[in-house]
Amino acid sequence: MRKILLGSFVAACVAAGFALTAAVANAEQVGSIELDSGFMSLSSYSLNVQAFDDPKVKGVTCHVSDVAIGGVGAMFSDDPSNASIACRQTGQIVINGVTEDRPWGNLELDESGEDVFGSSKGWFKSLKVTRIVDQARKVLIYVVYTPKWGEDSKKNVVSTISLFAQKLK
Repeated sequence: MRKILLGSFVAACVAAGFALTAAVANAEQVGSIELDSGFMSLSSYSLNVQAFDDPKVKGVTCHVSDVAIGGVGAMFSDDPSNASIACRQTGQIVINGVTEDRPWGNLELDESGEDVFGSSKGWFKSLKVTRIVDQARKVLIYVVYTPKWGEDSKKNVVSTISLFAQKLK
């Protein structure tokens, strides 16, 4: 019975991982900077910069940077929970699904926002970017954070895109 439950749990986790991957944008690595690991260190560190386009807002690109551990140290520790984000308008902004009745189109308007990017940082940690819509100020807010299974991440960084010039209600 335990084997069946464990197998079901693992299958559910794998399915959830695939669902999360399908729901968020794909990133392109645009830079990687090797960091000094110190004298005789068995670990290597790199600062990686990835770019992704918002899957529901054409014309918005975000760049996320985070540190990755390599070498022997990668076997014994998680990547640090430090990440940064900068989002910019890179073309004409077009929100998917906009109609006269739905000026915000298919964007999630709930206060908890919508995950637009995610990547794994190890067995129990991930990096996520969530989009929140501030309708009153006509602003898209992008928050990057690194949740770890079993604990809450307190570190986060915010970037915003003003939609002031857009015709939104």
